[in-house]
Amino acid sequence: DAGPDRWICPGQVTQLFGVSNTTSYRWYPVEGLSDPTDLSTLASPPVTTTYYLVGTLGSCSAIDSVTVTVSTLSELRVTPDTVLCRGRSMRLEADGTAIRYEWSPPQGLSDPTSAAPFASPTETTTYTLRAIDAGGCESTARVTITVVDNPPITLRVGNAVAPAGTTNVAIPIVV
Repeated sequence: DAGPDRWICPGQVTQLFGVSNTTSYRWYPVEGLSDPTDLSTLASPPVTTTYYLVGTLGSCSAIDSVTVTVSTLSELRVTPDTVLCRGRSMRLEADGTAIRYEWSPPQGLSDPTSAAPFASPTETTTYTLRAIDAGGCESTARVTITVVDNPPITLRVGNAVAPAGTTNVAIPIVV
């Protein structure tokens, strides 16, 4: 028996607990294992890996497997830093494998526990996202929204002249 499947955060170690009444046994593949000939070896694979425990007793063999899932939450990405006109809103978006999201500060957000809340900050704000996946692994990311005043617009009122046969016609422009 290779034991139950495991979930780890990147860089963490978990212990595999194989049980065998065979005379010889070995874990495969060996990458990420401290000792592939130890029933209670330590595993620290760089990516999700299925390990197989092969036990032999005389001419009989048995095999079982255990999967060590490595969280991909460290690849959390959020909306890039943005400039936003005062009084406007925008959607912040998180892309990752989290099941829980916590944006802070919560002010100016439609839902600080959503993966994609609307943000309406009244001043330049750096939002920090704390994301947690099913295995309890955490990752953070930040996005800064720079709030700027709306640019002034100047309209000029005048006439446009267009030829109409032999006489030019003035067209008034009203704003």
